[in-house]
Amino acid sequence: MKDAVKKLENFTYNIFDEERKQQWLILLQQFNTQVEQIDGQVVTLIRSTFEDNLTSSEGAFELLAKFQDVKTRKCIKDLLQEKYDDVLVCYEKELEQMEHLYKTGEKSPPISKNMP
Repeated sequence: MKDAVKKLENFTYNIFDEERKQQWLILLQQFNTQVEQIDGQVVTLIRSTFEDNLTSSEGAFELLAKFQDVKTRKCIKDLLQEKYDDVLVCYEKELEQMEHLYKTGEKSPPISKNMP
């Protein structure tokens, strides 16, 4: 990406010059293509991280909180917002599981060995 930015910065001609317009448009199109590729890679990374590596909603909330102050492009920001919704659904399921465990053991809780 740094390479693409340097190409834009080092474009020595006037970008408003009609004779150089085609060169500028090609360079700008290459830059936009690279940005879209990076966006796609970031989206893939975020999706795989949330699907494969997070085992609890607590860890997912912590990860999302780290991204909260980072300035990102719209497609990535939208995906992160979507992941908040997914994490809340996961959190709800975890709460239901805890409620079920509590209710099943409420009357006769399990007692560990060597405990009074």
